[in-house]
Amino acid sequence: MSKCLKAKSESKAYIYFVNGDTPNEPNSEWQFQENITLEDKKNGTIVIDVLKGNKIGGVEFLKYLI
Repeated sequence: MSKCLKAKSESKAYIYFVNGDTPNEPNSEWQFQENITLEDKKNGTIVIDVLKGNKIGGVEFLKYLI
């Protein structure tokens, strides 16, 4: 079951699923755990920000950072 109710496109390169304001501060939604990197033939390198509790904080498409 999916719990994603919102997404915020910061740019063509990054999509937030969790509020990224005041990351890793007490009471912040954004409590970083790890990055997962994927390689895709069409989209190139994709970095997934995984937060504590195994929530996806955001997705970054590195090809659009150039």
